[in-house]
Parts: sequence; C-alpha cells; structure tokens
Amino acid sequence: MDSKKRMMFVLDEDYYFVTIKILTIIYFIAGFNKTFVDYRKIPFIIELDRDSKRLKLYEKAISGKSLNIFEHEELTSIYCSANLNFAMIERVIYFLDKQNIIRVSKNNRFGCIDLELVRKAEIKDLLEDDIFSAEYKNLNVIKNNMNRIATYKFETFISKIYGKNEVAKWED
Repeated sequence: MDSKKRMMFVLDEDYYFVTIKILTIIYFIAGFNKTFVDYRKIPFIIELDRDSKRLKLYEKAISGKSLNIFEHEELTSIYCSANLNFAMIERVIYFLDKQNIIRVSKNNRFGCIDLELVRKAEIKDLLEDDIFSAEYKNLNVIKNNMNRIATYKFETFISKIYGKNEVAKWED
C-alpha cells in the first residue's frame, strides 16, 4: 500500500510545495515589502522553473530565436499546465494573505492583483536558507532574461514568452 501511495503522489499538488514555490518566487524576484505586479504570472514561472529543459526553452523563446514544432508544443504544454494549476495557486495566495505572510492588493492602474511579501523574521530566515540555492539559480535565469519581471503585467509577460503565436491569442 505504501508504494501505491508514493505512485499517486503528485508534488505539484502538494500545498506545502506550492507555498514554498510562491514564497521563493516573490522573495527572489521582488523581495520584501516590494510589489510583485499581477499574481497571474506565478503559475507560469513555476512551470518554467520545473526543469533545465524548460528554462532553456524559455531563454530561446525570450531571445526571439525560431522554435521548432516540438518546442512550440512544449510551450503550449507549459501554458496549459500553468492554467490548470492556477486555481490551486490562487487558493494558496489567499491563504498566505489571511496569515499575513503576503499582502494582496488591487492595482487600479493595470487592473490586476499585486502581491507583496511582508517582512517577518521567520520567513526571511527560511527563504535565505541554502536549501533554496538551486531554486534561486533557476529563478535567476528567468529574472535575467526578462528585466523588471516583477513589474510586468500578465499580458506583457505572456507576450514576451509566446509572442504573437496561437497561445497568446487564446488570452483574447
């Protein structure tokens, strides 16, 4: 029975895992008491951060290099997976807001919801631990290839990755 439970466990559906991913993304990309504009980017960043193959694809897509059909298919898969995980990520974000770990606020200028990591000593100690060094290395790839990622609204973020292909048109 124990092996069956392990086979049925999906790491991406673990609320603790998703909570840590959200906190590390906000901390590394925006920092404490700084605004992370439009929380809808988070599921996409989580999907891009999943493995080095996706990070390389992200770098290629951002640079404007031509993608082959398999790479387009992988980008579409990333897009679909991010949208499927959106509801769970949204629940975690609102839970973190209720716990006063992050602050959720409406951005009237862009018409979106912004996040801000509230400074707490325990959270700072956790997020600065060396266990997240690999995570921060991956997030650094994402951040360095898209300057000011924390301030982009969702539509700008998606258009920079997907350009004018079919995935970007799904949002319209």
